[in-house]
Amino acid sequence: MTATNHALTGALVAIAINNPVAIPIAFLAHFAMDAIPHFGVSEPDLFKKHRSGLFIKVLIIDSIFVLLALIFVPHAIQPEVPIWLTFLSMIACMSPDLVWGWHLYHEVVNKVTRKTTWFSKWHKKIQWKEIEWGALVEVAWACLCVWIITAVK
Repeated sequence: MTATNHALTGALVAIAINNPVAIPIAFLAHFAMDAIPHFGVSEPDLFKKHRSGLFIKVLIIDSIFVLLALIFVPHAIQPEVPIWLTFLSMIACMSPDLVWGWHLYHEVVNKVTRKTTWFSKWHKKIQWKEIEWGALVEVAWACLCVWIITAVK
């Protein structure tokens, strides 16, 4: 899933639990979300995949939306949920994907594919269906999350 959808889901976990235990639960929710078919560029060669125009456009758009979500969502649902709890739950739900950013950085800067750890292999195996039409799933998920978040107010 996109970082935006992970962040929005982290906010939903914070809303539902409204307790610091929401943070590790949001982290675990990441993996459940990744098991759902979602957007991905269908290209087995990582170098080609990460240099495709579609991948780069989605990465830029997702980066903008996730930054906006991290800024506005915690404020939008306070005082029902503390800002710090919402923010940390959002970060926790996104955090497992930071490893992919590290791999992407090395591919782009060093032009090498980094060796994957047991965690990365397990994480990738969960994401059994990344495909272009998964963008529809992503948009539907985001709309549902925004609808629920706005219903809190």
